[in-house]
Amino acid sequence: MITQERKSKYKHKVMVSPSWALGEHAQMKEWCEQMFGPGGRSKKFRWRFGWTDSVDTYYFKSSKDAMMFTLRWGDA
Repeated sequence: MITQERKSKYKHKVMVSPSWALGEHAQMKEWCEQMFGPGGRSKKFRWRFGWTDSVDTYYFKSSKDAMMFTLRWGDA
């Protein structure tokens, strides 16, 4: 798991390695919805999800939310 800070309204980027099982990604997204509400690109959302060929990526507006995600899923 890699975390980065970036210039965007979603300042905190957490990249999850491809070694995770697909079922765990579904659990991660469900956990984010329970903790932070729905995700998306609108200004009202606290987080969003994206992916590339090899990395699933979670973006957070708040450093606290990114830290909670990292603490919850970092050793999973």
